[in-house]
Amino acid sequence: MESRFIQIHKDKDYKFEKIICLVPSLTETIFDFNAGDRLIAATKFCIHPQKELSCIEKVGGTKTLDLEKIVRLKPDLVIANKEENTQKEIEYISQFFPVWLTDIKDLNDLSLFFEDLGIILNQREIASDYQQFIKEVEAKKFESLDKNVAYLIWRKPYMSVGKDTYIHQMIGLMGLQSVTGNQVRYPEIHLDELISHSLDFLFLSSEPYPFKEKHILELQKFFPQTEIRLVDGEMFSWYGSRIKKAIPYFEKLYSQCK
Repeated sequence: MESRFIQIHKDKDYKFEKIICLVPSLTETIFDFNAGDRLIAATKFCIHPQKELSCIEKVGGTKTLDLEKIVRLKPDLVIANKEENTQKEIEYISQFFPVWLTDIKDLNDLSLFFEDLGIILNQREIASDYQQFIKEVEAKKFESLDKNVAYLIWRKPYMSVGKDTYIHQMIGLMGLQSVTGNQVRYPEIHLDELISHSLDFLFLSSEPYPFKEKHILELQKFFPQTEIRLVDGEMFSWYGSRIKKAIPYFEKLYSQCK
């Protein structure tokens, strides 16, 4: 059975009415594109918008999908992501149904995604609005703060973010320099290495590891001169329509970091 990964063509008329989305931030985006009624299932981590998703079928986690259930639901399109989902599971699904495999690492990727989503959902005006918003963000760049930061996404072991991640791009967007920007993906990092960078800021993300105030106290003794902050991981990592909420959040955070 052949795989059915699709490429979006601008001049094609798509009629996808039974969509399964396997990416939390893109599930939210589908609703913001006024197409939530086409969504027949999502993952258990697809939590926004909460009320609307409460009555939609769940098909496991982003990396532990209920493949039998997906096959049983017979979608006419499955939306996945190269980073969020596992290659083996997505290749399996693609034998049965068309799969749109997204890969979003920066604002340019995000703009192209909006364009393609607008074509798929026949919501080109909404897509154009989001693309214009990105252009405005790029034109109104945050001035560099000339300060460095480490962004932690995990504990035991501590893990940060590399240069090929969306989070890294968002850190740079708000005028900060990531000290792990010379690495890739999500590297493990030791406290001794972070201490050597004389950090200005240490950001503890709310996801995937749910850092709390107690972790600030735990780390402050190692970084007595560093400002340690809890940050909203969704704002930094949820590519998609969340960008419109993320920018005001970054503006506020930026002013606090000056």
